Amino acid sequence: MNGYRGKILKVNLTSGATTVESLDEELLKQFIGGAGLGARLLYDLVDENTDPLGPENPLMLLTGPFTGTMVPTSGKSTFCSKSPKTGLFGYSTVGGHLGADLKFAGYDGIIITGASEKPCYLLVENSDVEIKDATHLWTKDTEETWEILKEETGHKNAGIARIGIAGENLVKYASILVDHYRAAGRTGQGAVMGSKKLKAIVIQGSDRKVPVANDADLRKTASELNEAFKEDPTFRMYSDLGTSGYTDMASMMYGSFPARYYTVGEFDTYNLSGTTVKETILVGKSACYRCPIGCGRIVEIPKGKYKMSKFAGPELEVTGTVGSLILNNDVESVAYTNRIIDLLGFDTISGGNVIAFAYYLFKEGKITSDDLDGIAPEWGEVDSAIALAEKIAKREGIGNLMAEGAREFGEK
Repeated sequence: MNGYRGKILKVNLTSGATTVESLDEELLKQFIGGAGLGARLLYDLVDENTDPLGPENPLMLLTGPFTGTMVPTSGKSTFCSKSPKTGLFGYSTVGGHLGADLKFAGYDGIIITGASEKPCYLLVENSDVEIKDATHLWTKDTEETWEILKEETGHKNAGIARIGIAGENLVKYASILVDHYRAAGRTGQGAVMGSKKLKAIVIQGSDRKVPVANDADLRKTASELNEAFKEDPTFRMYSDLGTSGYTDMASMMYGSFPARYYTVGEFDTYNLSGTTVKETILVGKSACYRCPIGCGRIVEIPKGKYKMSKFAGPELEVTGTVGSLILNNDVESVAYTNRIIDLLGFDTISGGNVIAFAYYLFKEGKITSDDLDGIAPEWGEVDSAIALAEKIAKREGIGNLMAEGAREFGEK
């Protein structure tokens, strides 16, 4: 079937078995894309009694018919499972080139079941599939893990998905970091991965010719789309300023950028905006597979309190969660905190909201510094957010409760 390989890789981490099965063509037509296919497959694989963090809950990495083709912005893939955060269908879509690499290896998806007794990682090299020991990677952050695996496997350009210590410690909103810091952040897919003792997935594929119905027509359409994108003002904004280009627009034009934990509707976000990033700490850009936009930012802070080497820049969401929600408008501190959270491996949206909620509760007198293990958050400062992030990822002290989510934290 065009756009698909027609095969899915199944991996059982309990038994160590790996098998390849054919995908039903009618199923692919009815449930299009990674999330659609994932929802249908999950329906048959779990029920209301399935423990999201138990070995019977599958972790699926799935693609759609455009993935790996010449279609612009077709670098997306989707992680699916029963969410440990909601107990319902959970999926998180991520960029990078992981999905394309999976297609190039000959598969439309991977379904991982069971749980390993010791830390492991999955290495997929076309038809060669191995479950390899990852004891040496356990407790390492997402960047160390990425660099070690590139060196260890010899695949410096492979698609690599990995978790940090937040995933290892089953933080309910742990993320899966992919390639150059694209994040499958929503619904706790990183916790599911951690529950299986699966530190990483490395995919190297060599067959770049995904079958399509008419190569010439698709190539022509893709070219036309790329040209049309260039005329679109939103395209130009994201290409020039990244997703944080929307930060000042949302605040100043629409009054829709929340501040002071959703109690204030307006906040001067210019210092957090894509323009400020571009003028101060931007040193490069990055793009996902076949994406002409290139919204990814690469930033560097050469000196000062928040000194940091080159890393992915702050996205729109994080300028809110550790920016406006805590009345912090210092772009360097936001970029630095974003890096810390990505290295720890949890969602900057869900996790950032929990942290901002702690600020609000403390400032409203609902909790004390004793409740926060001695931390006393103040509006506008980010050091408390960094300290709480570390506690969340380690499930240390109050972090153990905050790792469950904002509702659970608030109810206690």
